[in-house]
Amino acid sequence: MNFIEDKVLEDLNCNTNYRNCRFLGSTRRYYIENTNFDTCIFLKKYTFLGLENCKFRDCTFSCETILDLSIQELKEIPKYVFSLHFLTKLFLIGNQISNIPKEIDNLVNLKYLWLLGNNFSEFPTSIARITSLQAINLCENNIKEIPTCIKKMHNLKGIFLRWNALERLPKEIGELNMLEKLDLGGNPINRKNKRVIKSYLPKCTIYFEA
Repeated sequence: MNFIEDKVLEDLNCNTNYRNCRFLGSTRRYYIENTNFDTCIFLKKYTFLGLENCKFRDCTFSCETILDLSIQELKEIPKYVFSLHFLTKLFLIGNQISNIPKEIDNLVNLKYLWLLGNNFSEFPTSIARITSLQAINLCENNIKEIPTCIKKMHNLKGIFLRWNALERLPKEIGELNMLEKLDLGGNPINRKNKRVIKSYLPKCTIYFEA
């Protein structure tokens, strides 16, 4: 295990203990494992492809921090993810996930959650506990119904539900006053229900066409 202290760095490495370091940001995508960060400052954006067996103690994140676990044949979200409270974007595209545990609400800074192309047959109600979310993508699943608890996600600006099995939406979606974009293309919604949805969200841009 390497030990690095009081340095200004750009790159990150596995199997390292960092202490009191400042990270300047990078356009690279990092897979990091077995690494500890103690009182470190991340000054700019970092994208991670994995953070298994990593610990962050008293660290500061000044910009967005992304974890991309797309196309890894995951059937569930790795447990370590729920300890990464600093994440702002989480991508889980093209896996085999069908459930999200309640521990997801540990991600108190999460703004974007991408679950495109998984195995959801129901809207994961646990994500309604993440009130920081601004956009969620659940396209290309098999969701048949949106629960009324979606009204709790009051910071949502974008909801992407293209190519599911939705026929209608609950009236509670009209309580999302910040919602700017709703993508429902490819769902079997009839004309009457399209008019109803529009009446719920008169200021929102809604896409019905595939």
